[in-house]
Amino acid sequence: MRKYFTFFKMRLLAGFQYRSAAWAGVGTQFFWGLMYIMIFMAFYRSSDGNSPMSLTEIVQYFWLQQALFAFLFAFNHDAKIAKSIISGDLAYELVKPLSLYKMWFASIFSSKLAATILRSWPILLISFLMPGTYRFVLPSSFGVFGLFLVTLSFALIINVLLGMFMYYLMFITLEIKSTVTIFANFSSFLSGGLIPLAFMPLFITKLNYFLPFRLGYDVPLRVYSGNIAGSEVLISIGLQVIWIIILFSLGNLLFSKRLKKIVVQGG
Repeated sequence: MRKYFTFFKMRLLAGFQYRSAAWAGVGTQFFWGLMYIMIFMAFYRSSDGNSPMSLTEIVQYFWLQQALFAFLFAFNHDAKIAKSIISGDLAYELVKPLSLYKMWFASIFSSKLAATILRSWPILLISFLMPGTYRFVLPSSFGVFGLFLVTLSFALIINVLLGMFMYYLMFITLEIKSTVTIFANFSSFLSGGLIPLAFMPLFITKLNYFLPFRLGYDVPLRVYSGNIAGSEVLISIGLQVIWIIILFSLGNLLFSKRLKKIVVQGG
């Protein structure tokens, strides 16, 4: 376990080197957050007031969405890993006395963590200073904030594990762009990345309730905003733990079987 933690620290420190890219991302994410909030403000002004989330909850939802973009979107892929699958450079990784699945998990986890640390605080700081309704606010209590941190931590693990299935598909298709595009559209829709799940039709919400996608995205955002609370939060945490066990076990099994069939050609 220590060797994977060492690899995690190395990748985390390497991720902190990309400060210019992170600052460029801050501007992009802040713009998208502001645009989403303005769109929903226009929607609320023209509605009858019977909405599943209040305007304040929506503002918190979208500021957190953009600040934690790297955490919450499972389809953010590591270009180096994807390229190694297609080019055959994967062979260099296979000779190491390490589990490829666990090593890639540590790499992706650290990359997401580094990107989030670099990008999140400027967005949240600026959003705290926004005027009126646009302002990002603190949660209602320390208890809510604690539950938010728990659900967010489990959400990160779920998103990394879901992302591992994207690399598994690359083994099969030997295609990066198409695989990422399909996975991104599918996961974004089911997680609430396109439209908050609270606004989706009831049959989609019920169908999606026990799937892992909302647990890695929608749950922590709605916990922070106060849109879900009490027993529903505890049930969601339980489902997160169950899905972490399922996804890790299944992903590790699929990788082990697939790696036995790999043929690396070279000159």
